[in-house]
Amino acid sequence: MGAASKGDQTLKLRKSLVNDDLPQIKGDKKAEATGNGFVTFGSEVIPNRRFRISWRNTKILGKVVKRALTYKDPNIKNDPWYFDIRFISILFILGKVGYEFAGYFNGTLFSEFLPPLISEDKPKFIKVVIKGILLALLIAFILALNNLLAGIVQAKSRRSLTYYTDEKYIKKNIMYDVVQGKRVDNPDQRITQDIDKLSASFMVVIARIIVAPAVIIYYTVRTWLITGYYGPVSMYVYFLVGTLIGMIFIPFAASKVYFQEKAEGYFRNQYIALRDEAEEIALMGAEKKLQTESDRYMRVLYALQRRVVQFGFPLVWYSEFFNLFAIPLSYAILGIPIFGGKYDYMGPAELASITSKTAYIAIYLAQALTDIFFIAGDFSKVQGYAVRISQLWDEIDRLEIANADREIQRSTDGSIELSDVTVVTPSNETLVSNLSFKVIPGSNLLITGPNGYVRVPYNGDNVDMYTLPQKTLIVNGSLVEQVIFPLELENVIDREDVSQRVIDALRIVGLSHTLKREFHEKIIINDGQYYHNQTGYDDDSNINLRYSSATWDEVLSPGEVQKLALSRVFYANPKYAILDEATSSLDLTTERQIYSQLVNRGITVISIGHRESLTEFHKNILNMDGRGGFSFSGN
Repeated sequence: MGAASKGDQTLKLRKSLVNDDLPQIKGDKKAEATGNGFVTFGSEVIPNRRFRISWRNTKILGKVVKRALTYKDPNIKNDPWYFDIRFISILFILGKVGYEFAGYFNGTLFSEFLPPLISEDKPKFIKVVIKGILLALLIAFILALNNLLAGIVQAKSRRSLTYYTDEKYIKKNIMYDVVQGKRVDNPDQRITQDIDKLSASFMVVIARIIVAPAVIIYYTVRTWLITGYYGPVSMYVYFLVGTLIGMIFIPFAASKVYFQEKAEGYFRNQYIALRDEAEEIALMGAEKKLQTESDRYMRVLYALQRRVVQFGFPLVWYSEFFNLFAIPLSYAILGIPIFGGKYDYMGPAELASITSKTAYIAIYLAQALTDIFFIAGDFSKVQGYAVRISQLWDEIDRLEIANADREIQRSTDGSIELSDVTVVTPSNETLVSNLSFKVIPGSNLLITGPNGYVRVPYNGDNVDMYTLPQKTLIVNGSLVEQVIFPLELENVIDREDVSQRVIDALRIVGLSHTLKREFHEKIIINDGQYYHNQTGYDDDSNINLRYSSATWDEVLSPGEVQKLALSRVFYANPKYAILDEATSSLDLTTERQIYSQLVNRGITVISIGHRESLTEFHKNILNMDGRGGFSFSGN
C-alpha cells in the first residue's frame, strides 16, 4: 500500500507510461511557446531560458571544474603525481600550444616547396620533403598525445564528478526527496549525460581559451609585418561584423536546442518505463495503448528536433560562409601590396613563396578570430552543463539543511509514538492531519486505507526498525548478498555465522529449494548475464554463486521475490518491522506461517495492507479515510 498493491500497480502501470507529463502540443503538431515566454510540458512549466555566457554561470563552471580537478574519493588509491588530473591537464594545454607551433611550420611548408620546384633545385627540394615528413610525424604524434590526454582528463573528471554527486545524492532522505520534489528535472540525465558531456569538453574549451589570445597576437603581428596595418585591420573588421550578425542567429537556435534536450529526457524515460513494466503490459494486452503514448512522445520530439534543424539552417549557412570568406579576403589583402609594387623586386619563385606564406598567415589569423565565435558557443554549452549539475547539487544542499531539523527522539521503553503528525505528499496533498498513536513492543499495528493512499512511514536511522517496501529491490550478487541487503558483504566480520543465518532465514520463508545445486545448475545453463565468482567464503556453497539482478528477476516468481524480501527481516531480526503489502503475492497459509514466525521471534510488526486476513495478526488498526482523517482501534 506504499503506492498500491501489485495488482493495482498493474492497473495503473507507471506514471511515465501515460501522458500525465507529456509535453502539450497544440493540434499534436508542434510544441509552441505561450505568450508569457514559457513552454508547457504537462503539469510543469518550463522557463524559456537560453544559456548565455555570464559571470554567474562562469563562477558556477569554476565550482564544478574545481570539483572535477580536486575531488578525491576516499575509497580510491591516490594516483602518482604524473597521473594526477591536474598534471595531465597542464600537459594537455602545453600539447595544444605545441600543436599551434608545429601547425605554423607545417602551414608555411608549401611556400618552401615553390622556390626549389620553380628553380628545379633538387637537393633543396629533397630537404623540404624530409622536413615535411618529420613535421607530419611530429604533428600526428602531438594530435594523438592530445587525444590521449583529453581522454584521460575526461575519464578522471567524470569519475570524480560522478563519485562526488553520488556521495551527495544517493543518501537517506536525499535521493527520494529529489526525485519526488521535481524541483530539478531528470537527475539521472544530469548525472549520466551532463557530467559526461562536461567532462568531455571543459578542458578542451579551457585550453582553447588560453591558447587563442597568444595565437591571435602572433598572427596579427606576422600579418602586419607583411601587409601593413590594413591587413590585420581588415581581418578584425571582418570578424566584428561577422560576430554581430551571428549573434542574431544563435539565440533562436539555442532556445530550440534547450527544449529538444528537455523532450529527449521525457522520451528516454518513456522507454525505460516500457522496459521495466514489460510483464504488466503483456499481461494486460496494453501494447497498443502504450504504443500510442510512445508515438506521441516521438511526435513531440520530432517537432522540436525539426525546429532545431530549421532554425539551425541559417546559422550553419552563415557560419560556413563566414569561414570560407576568409580565403578570398586573405588573397584580396595580399593583392594590395603586390599590385602596389611592393614586391616588384622579387622573382617569380620568391613571389610565389611569399604569396603562399602570406596567404596562410592571413587565413590563419581569420580562422583564429572566427574561432572566438565558436569558442564562445562551446563555452556557453559547457556553462549550461555546469549549471544543470550545480542545480542538482544546490537542491541536495537545500534538502540537507531542511532535513537537519528532522529528528526522531528515542523512547526509553522501546515504543514508537507519533504525536500530532501531519503527513503531506511532495505535491502538497495532505494525507493525514494530527495523527497520534503509540505502538509498544509485542503490539502489532495494521495500517489500512484507500488504494495508493498510505505510505511507508519514515524510520530515520533507527537500527531497531526494518522497513520492507512494497517493491522488492533485487541487487547483483549471491543469495547471501540478497538476504543481508542492504548490508555489504565486505563489512561482515563473522562470515560463518552469517552463512548459517542466511540459510535459516531462507528455510523459514520457504525458499529451501534455492539452496539446492539443481536450482543453480539450471540458472547457469540459461543465464546470459551469469558471472560465477565466489563471494569470498572458503566453501563452495550454492548461496555464494552470484547472478545479475536481471537474472534473479527472471528465475524468481513474484511470490518467491516476496519471500526473499521477508527473509531479510528474519536475518536482520529487528525489534520492529514495517511490512508494506509484504505478503500480497502469498497464499493465506504461507502468510499465516510468516506472521507466526515473526511473532515467535518477538518482532513487532507494523503492516500496511488491505487483506482482511491480516487483522488476526494485529492488536491495533489504524484506518485512513482518504480525506485527511483517521481512526484508531485496539489497545
